[in-house]
Amino acid sequence: MDILILLWLQNIRYALSWIENFFVLLTSYSLGIGVVISVILYWGIDKQEGCFILMNAVTGNMCNNCLKNIFQIQRPWVRDERIVPNPKAKTGATGYSFPSGHSEVSGSIFGTMGMEYKRYRWICFLLVLSIGFSRMFLGVHTPQDVCCGILESFGIYLVLKKANRYLEDKDRGDKIFLMTLGLSALVFLMVILEINGQMNLPLLKNDEMMQGTGLFLGFFSGMIIERKYINLKNAGHYRALFCRLFCGILVTGCIYLCTGWLEAEGFCFVRYYLIALTVMALVPFIFVRLFKSENRISSDSHSE
Repeated sequence: MDILILLWLQNIRYALSWIENFFVLLTSYSLGIGVVISVILYWGIDKQEGCFILMNAVTGNMCNNCLKNIFQIQRPWVRDERIVPNPKAKTGATGYSFPSGHSEVSGSIFGTMGMEYKRYRWICFLLVLSIGFSRMFLGVHTPQDVCCGILESFGIYLVLKKANRYLEDKDRGDKIFLMTLGLSALVFLMVILEINGQMNLPLLKNDEMMQGTGLFLGFFSGMIIERKYINLKNAGHYRALFCRLFCGILVTGCIYLCTGWLEAEGFCFVRYYLIALTVMALVPFIFVRLFKSENRISSDSHSE
């Protein structure tokens, strides 16, 4: 039944190429835009909600990669050669099929935005459904992949909504930080052993799994560091927000480019751990140090 639905959508895709181009753009850029919006919220507009949205995104991505490797369901065109996916969408459709990663992450980002910002709820929910449908329309996921991906994101939201209250307790921060550091050290050691041929675990060679694990552990490490030692405040005006965005994008971009060799050498986990740690802790630390300096300079000039 699922293959028949994809074949029916495939015929529509062949007849209406302009709709296909629209869904290619939607599926290619929407999640990136959602991440950028979440980071902007975290860095200067609404730190608490931005952090919660990013928490949903990294947790959902991690859980989705685990489920894919548990179920190991092949992509639609592998199951049935009559399915011809869109070439651009197929390029990004790596790994197993179930559940849909795009559907899950769109639910974790835009779905969480909709739940937290009720004014934009229907726009966000429409985006989630549109992104999920685009994965079917482009032939890279089945209806059950998409539906389960969206349901997965909703379940993760409900769990994290309660767990976030636990995480906000500063007394528990040290335990969580030590736990993430311990797990990070363990994964790093396993990666080294795998690269040296002393361990043969297929998951350690799975870039998607290692990327998701790095982002997940790096996020929680950075979140605890920021809450315990940095305590970034929301930007008070647009000038401060633009300065933060410029500085944050510059620093994160440099880390992303400078750590490319790590992924090439097999340390994908380390690269994305550092990127998440940069977004959550290093950039806020720079903001706090910069604005302390600015305030000192401005107060000294007023006293003169």
